[in-house]
Amino acid sequence: MIRVVVTDRDQSVREHLTAVIEAQPDIEVLATASTPAQTRAAVAEHRPHVVIVDPHVGDDHGLDTCLQVQAANPEAKCILYTTGITNPWADSDAIAAIVPKQLNTNQLLTTIRHLAARSPDDIG
Repeated sequence: MIRVVVTDRDQSVREHLTAVIEAQPDIEVLATASTPAQTRAAVAEHRPHVVIVDPHVGDDHGLDTCLQVQAANPEAKCILYTTGITNPWADSDAIAAIVPKQLNTNQLLTTIRHLAARSPDDIG
């Protein structure tokens, strides 16, 4: 099972993503967060394969949150889930993928699966 943490400042986005992801037989949402501190706690507790991060969470457009995720769990992959098409932090090693919110959620699910497949952790 692929383990995911969803971080977004907007509760309706967190709820929507959780519903979409939980409908998948191979992916589970372990926690949701609305702040970097909640994200750090969820990553430490649950050791997710993938963390979805709104770039407007935290002080550095999500980059700080992704850097903190990587520091806490180097195997976790961080997806920046953004309304912008481009992002100046796209080249950061802390960000494994950028998925525009304008795309349908199938692209997000595909990206989650792709990144989890690259994880050295057992997802079976």
